Amino acid sequence: MAWAGLYVASLVLSAFGAWAISRYADRIGLVDCPNGRSSHCMPTPKGGGIGIFLYF
Repeated sequence: MAWAGLYVASLVLSAFGAWAISRYADRIGLVDCPNGRSSHCMPTPKGGGIGIFLYF
C-alpha cells in the first residue's frame, strides 16, 4: 500500500516538473527555434523530460 502512495506522489511531482520546465524553457534556454529543416513552424519548448527524470 505504501508503494501506491509513492507511485502517485512520483507521478504528480513528475507532471509538475515537466510542466515547470516547459513553462520556463525560454528563460533557461530550452527553446527549439525552427529552421528550414524543422518539422515545426513555431518555437517549441524542449527538456520536459528533465522534470520527469528529477522527480521520478
